[in-house]
Amino acid sequence: KIAFIDIGDSNKPNSGLMVPETDRLFSTGRPNAKIHSASWGSPYPGIGATGYSFDSYMYENEGFLVVVAAGNSGNSGQYTVGDPATAKNILSVGAGQSEGIDIIGTDYLGMDYLASFSSRGPTSDGRTKPDVIAPGAYILSAGALPGEVGECDPVELPMPGDASWGLVSMQGTSMATPATSATAALVRQYFEEGYYPSGVKNANHTTNPSAYLVKAVLMNGAQFMVGVPKL
Repeated sequence: KIAFIDIGDSNKPNSGLMVPETDRLFSTGRPNAKIHSASWGSPYPGIGATGYSFDSYMYENEGFLVVVAAGNSGNSGQYTVGDPATAKNILSVGAGQSEGIDIIGTDYLGMDYLASFSSRGPTSDGRTKPDVIAPGAYILSAGALPGEVGECDPVELPMPGDASWGLVSMQGTSMATPATSATAALVRQYFEEGYYPSGVKNANHTTNPSAYLVKAVLMNGAQFMVGVPKL
Protein backbone atom coordinates (compact mmCIF):
# COMPACT_ATOMS: atom_id res chain seq x y z
CA LYS A 1 0.00 0.00 0.00
CA ILE A 2 1.03 3.64 -0.55
CA ALA A 3 0.31 6.52 1.84
CA PHE A 4 0.68 10.15 0.69
CA ILE A 5 1.29 13.39 2.57
CA ASP A 6 0.80 16.70 0.74
CA ILE A 7 3.40 19.32 1.74
CA GLY A 8 2.61 21.77 -1.07
CA ASP A 9 1.84 25.36 -0.06
CA SER A 10 0.55 27.78 -2.69
CA ASN A 11 1.18 30.67 -0.26
CA LYS A 12 4.95 30.13 -0.47
CA PRO A 13 5.86 31.15 -4.04
CA ASN A 14 9.61 30.51 -3.70
CA SER A 15 9.70 26.91 -2.50
CA GLY A 16 6.03 25.98 -2.69
CA LEU A 17 6.59 23.65 0.27
CA MET A 18 5.53 23.57 3.88
CA VAL A 19 7.59 20.75 5.37
CA PRO A 20 6.24 19.58 8.75
CA GLU A 21 8.35 18.39 11.66
CA THR A 22 10.17 15.16 10.81
CA ASP A 23 8.15 13.04 13.25
CA ARG A 24 4.93 14.29 11.66
CA LEU A 25 6.26 13.82 8.13
CA PHE A 26 7.38 10.25 8.73
CA SER A 27 4.29 9.27 10.70
CA THR A 28 2.44 9.04 7.38
CA GLY A 29 1.39 5.42 6.98
CA ARG A 30 3.17 4.36 10.14
CA PRO A 31 3.70 1.93 11.77
CA ASN A 32 3.22 -0.19 8.66
CA ALA A 33 5.10 2.09 6.24
CA LYS A 34 8.79 1.14 5.99
CA ILE A 35 9.95 3.37 3.11
CA HIS A 36 9.58 7.13 2.65
CA SER A 37 10.14 8.67 -0.80
CA ALA A 38 10.96 12.41 -0.89
CA SER A 39 11.24 14.24 -4.22
CA TRP A 40 12.16 17.65 -2.84
CA GLY A 41 15.13 19.37 -1.24
CA SER A 42 17.30 22.47 -0.94
CA PRO A 43 20.47 23.72 -2.66
CA TYR A 44 22.60 23.55 0.54
CA PRO A 45 25.42 20.99 -0.10
CA GLY A 46 25.97 20.17 3.58
CA ILE A 47 23.79 18.50 6.16
CA GLY A 48 21.24 21.04 7.33
CA ALA A 49 18.64 20.81 10.06
CA THR A 50 16.39 18.63 7.89
CA GLY A 51 19.18 16.21 7.04
CA TYR A 52 20.18 15.91 10.70
CA SER A 53 16.62 15.17 11.71
CA PHE A 54 16.26 12.57 8.92
CA ASP A 55 19.46 10.86 10.09
CA SER A 56 18.28 10.89 13.70
CA TYR A 57 14.92 9.40 12.77
CA MET A 58 16.52 6.55 10.85
CA TYR A 59 18.95 5.92 13.73
CA GLU A 60 16.02 5.62 16.13
CA ASN A 61 13.87 3.61 13.66
CA GLU A 62 16.28 1.22 11.99
CA GLY A 63 13.61 -0.49 9.91
CA PHE A 64 12.58 2.76 8.18
CA LEU A 65 14.37 3.76 4.96
CA VAL A 66 14.25 7.36 3.72
CA VAL A 67 14.89 7.82 -0.02
CA VAL A 68 15.63 11.38 -1.20
CA ALA A 69 16.07 12.98 -4.63
CA ALA A 70 19.57 14.38 -5.14
CA GLY A 71 18.41 17.42 -7.13
CA ASN A 72 18.55 18.70 -10.70
CA SER A 73 21.48 21.14 -10.58
CA GLY A 74 24.13 18.90 -12.09
CA ASN A 75 24.78 21.24 -15.00
CA SER A 76 26.34 23.59 -12.44
CA GLY A 77 28.97 20.97 -11.59
CA GLN A 78 30.11 19.49 -8.28
CA TYR A 79 28.68 20.12 -4.80
CA THR A 80 25.15 20.40 -6.16
CA VAL A 81 23.45 17.63 -4.14
CA GLY A 82 21.28 19.46 -1.61
CA ASP A 83 20.06 18.84 1.93
CA PRO A 84 18.40 16.50 2.95
CA ALA A 85 19.83 14.27 0.17
CA THR A 86 23.22 14.95 1.78
CA ALA A 87 22.27 13.16 5.00
CA LYS A 88 24.37 10.15 5.96
CA ASN A 89 21.82 7.45 6.74
CA ILE A 90 19.32 8.10 3.95
CA LEU A 91 19.56 6.80 0.38
CA SER A 92 20.24 9.64 -2.06
CA VAL A 93 19.14 9.11 -5.67
CA GLY A 94 20.43 10.69 -8.86
CA ALA A 95 18.93 10.34 -12.34
CA GLY A 96 20.18 8.43 -15.33
CA GLN A 97 18.80 8.34 -18.85
CA SER A 98 15.94 5.98 -19.59
CA GLU A 99 15.41 3.40 -22.33
CA GLY A 100 12.90 2.47 -25.01
CA ILE A 101 9.69 4.42 -25.54
CA ASP A 102 10.54 6.79 -22.69
CA ILE A 103 13.24 8.49 -24.81
CA ILE A 104 11.79 8.24 -28.32
CA GLY A 105 12.63 11.37 -30.32
CA THR A 106 15.51 12.44 -28.07
CA ASP A 107 19.27 12.18 -28.47
CA TYR A 108 19.57 10.27 -25.19
CA LEU A 109 21.88 7.26 -25.25
CA GLY A 110 20.21 5.00 -22.69
CA MET A 111 20.45 3.88 -19.08
CA ASP A 112 24.25 3.53 -19.08
CA TYR A 113 24.51 7.33 -19.06
CA LEU A 114 23.94 9.86 -16.31
CA ALA A 115 21.37 12.57 -17.00
CA SER A 116 23.28 15.83 -17.40
CA PHE A 117 20.99 17.67 -14.96
CA SER A 118 21.41 15.15 -12.14
CA SER A 119 23.08 16.83 -9.16
CA ARG A 120 26.67 15.82 -8.41
CA GLY A 121 28.64 15.30 -5.24
CA PRO A 122 30.64 15.36 -3.20
CA THR A 123 28.94 16.91 -0.19
CA SER A 124 30.53 19.91 1.49
CA ASP A 125 32.30 17.56 3.94
CA GLY A 126 33.65 15.35 1.14
CA ARG A 127 31.25 12.39 1.20
CA THR A 128 30.08 10.64 -1.97
CA LYS A 129 26.51 11.46 -2.94
CA PRO A 130 24.21 10.48 -4.55
CA ASP A 131 24.32 6.85 -3.42
CA VAL A 132 22.63 5.32 -6.48
CA ILE A 133 21.38 6.34 -9.92
CA ALA A 134 18.03 5.27 -11.39
CA PRO A 135 16.25 6.06 -14.67
CA GLY A 136 14.79 9.55 -14.53
CA ALA A 137 15.13 11.07 -17.99
CA TYR A 138 12.41 10.61 -19.19
CA ILE A 139 9.77 8.65 -17.25
CA LEU A 140 6.32 7.95 -18.64
CA SER A 141 3.75 7.89 -15.85
CA ALA A 142 0.10 8.39 -15.00
CA GLY A 143 -1.39 11.86 -14.94
CA ALA A 144 -4.29 12.93 -12.75
CA LEU A 145 -7.64 12.71 -14.53
CA PRO A 146 -9.82 11.16 -11.82
CA GLY A 147 -13.07 12.05 -13.58
CA GLU A 148 -12.23 10.12 -16.74
CA VAL A 149 -12.39 6.43 -17.62
CA GLY A 150 -9.61 4.83 -19.65
CA GLU A 151 -7.47 7.93 -19.25
CA CYS A 152 -4.22 5.93 -19.07
CA ASP A 153 -4.83 4.27 -22.45
CA PRO A 154 -4.52 7.08 -25.02
CA VAL A 155 -4.48 6.42 -28.73
CA GLU A 156 -0.92 7.76 -28.92
CA LEU A 157 1.71 7.84 -26.20
CA PRO A 158 3.08 11.29 -25.35
CA MET A 159 6.53 12.27 -26.55
CA PRO A 160 9.20 12.95 -23.92
CA GLY A 161 8.27 16.07 -21.96
CA ASP A 162 4.66 16.06 -23.17
CA ALA A 163 1.32 14.77 -21.93
CA SER A 164 -1.40 12.80 -23.69
CA TRP A 165 -4.76 12.27 -22.04
CA GLY A 166 -3.94 10.60 -18.70
CA LEU A 167 -0.25 9.99 -19.31
CA VAL A 168 2.60 12.43 -18.78
CA SER A 169 6.32 12.26 -19.55
CA MET A 170 8.69 14.08 -17.19
CA GLN A 171 12.33 13.99 -16.18
CA GLY A 172 14.21 14.68 -12.97
CA THR A 173 15.63 13.03 -9.88
CA SER A 174 12.06 13.40 -8.60
CA MET A 175 11.14 10.63 -11.03
CA ALA A 176 14.17 8.45 -10.27
CA THR A 177 13.50 8.53 -6.51
CA PRO A 178 10.08 6.84 -6.40
CA ALA A 179 11.36 4.25 -8.89
CA THR A 180 14.17 3.49 -6.44
CA SER A 181 11.74 3.41 -3.52
CA ALA A 182 9.68 0.80 -5.35
CA THR A 183 12.82 -1.26 -5.89
CA ALA A 184 13.61 -0.94 -2.19
CA ALA A 185 10.15 -2.35 -1.44
CA LEU A 186 10.91 -5.39 -3.62
CA VAL A 187 14.21 -5.93 -1.80
CA ARG A 188 12.44 -5.70 1.52
CA GLN A 189 9.77 -8.17 0.35
CA TYR A 190 12.52 -10.61 -0.69
CA PHE A 191 13.72 -10.82 2.91
CA GLU A 192 10.29 -10.64 4.53
CA GLU A 193 8.99 -13.60 2.50
CA GLY A 194 12.05 -15.76 3.21
CA TYR A 195 13.70 -15.89 -0.20
CA TYR A 196 17.10 -15.33 1.40
CA PRO A 197 19.40 -17.28 1.44
CA SER A 198 18.06 -20.04 -0.83
CA GLY A 199 16.35 -17.88 -3.46
CA VAL A 200 13.17 -19.89 -2.85
CA LYS A 201 10.28 -18.66 -0.70
CA ASN A 202 10.59 -20.29 2.72
CA ALA A 203 8.46 -19.42 5.75
CA ASN A 204 11.28 -20.58 8.03
CA HIS A 205 13.61 -17.92 6.65
CA THR A 206 11.37 -14.86 6.95
CA THR A 207 13.09 -11.83 8.45
CA ASN A 208 12.45 -8.15 9.11
CA PRO A 209 15.36 -6.42 7.33
CA SER A 210 16.82 -3.17 8.60
CA ALA A 211 16.79 -0.10 6.39
CA TYR A 212 20.57 -0.34 6.25
CA LEU A 213 20.42 -3.86 4.83
CA VAL A 214 17.97 -2.74 2.13
CA LYS A 215 20.19 0.25 1.36
CA ALA A 216 23.28 -1.97 1.18
CA VAL A 217 21.61 -4.40 -1.23
CA LEU A 218 20.59 -1.56 -3.53
CA MET A 219 24.03 0.05 -3.51
CA ASN A 220 25.99 -3.19 -3.91
CA GLY A 221 23.65 -4.42 -6.63
CA ALA A 222 24.26 -1.31 -8.74
CA GLN A 223 26.14 -1.36 -12.05
CA PHE A 224 28.89 0.99 -13.21
CA MET A 225 27.77 3.58 -15.76
CA VAL A 226 29.56 4.64 -18.92
CA GLY A 227 29.58 8.34 -18.11
CA VAL A 228 27.92 11.67 -18.80
CA PRO A 229 26.96 12.61 -22.37
CA LYS A 230 28.59 15.76 -23.71
CA LEU A 231 26.42 18.85 -23.50
